[in-house]
Amino acid sequence: ALVAACSGPSVQPTARAVRDLPVAVAGRKTLATASGTIDLPPGMREVDAQTWALPLPYDQAIGLRLQVQSDPDGAAMARLDQQIRAMEKTGQAGVERDAVVQLGDLDGRIVQAVDLDKANPQALWLVVAVAEDGVYTASVAGPAAEVRQRRKLLEGFLLSLRIPAPGRAQPPVPAVDSLADDV
Repeated sequence: ALVAACSGPSVQPTARAVRDLPVAVAGRKTLATASGTIDLPPGMREVDAQTWALPLPYDQAIGLRLQVQSDPDGAAMARLDQQIRAMEKTGQAGVERDAVVQLGDLDGRIVQAVDLDKANPQALWLVVAVAEDGVYTASVAGPAAEVRQRRKLLEGFLLSLRIPAPGRAQPPVPAVDSLADDV
C-alpha cells in the first residue's frame, strides 16, 4: 500500500507548478475505474482525475491522491505491516499513527509516517481499505510540518473515503466542520 501510494508522480510538484494547474471543484469525487469516492476539500489544484495538490509558500506543495489496485492474493494489510516494519527497522521513517478506522460500512487503516532521513522531513499519510473490487488507498504527501499544520483538513480528506458494496448506493459521508479553515 505504501508503494501504491507513491506510484503516482515520484517527485512532489512545486507550488509554482501547482499554481498553474486548474482549481479542482471541491466535493465528492469518484474514481473513474472503481466505485470508491472521497470528499475533496476546497482550494485544491487538479493534477489528474485522481491526484490533487495544495500549493504552499516557499515553492512547496502537498499532494493528495486516491487510487485502487487489485489484490489477487488478499494480503494487502500483511504487506503493509511488512513495509512498515522494514521502514522502521532501517530508520527510513517513523510511524506516528497506525490505527483501524471506520469508513462507513468498511474498516480501513490509517497510517501516518514521517521520513526521518532528510533535513526537511516529509510526511506520508494513508488510509487503506480492502474491498471486493480492490485495495483502495487515499494518500497525502508533503512537508511534515505543513501536513501536521493542516491535520484537520487532510485527515478529513483521508477519512472521507467510502467504498460501497457492489449493487448498493453510496453511503453518506458526515460533514466535517469547516474544512476550508485549515487551508
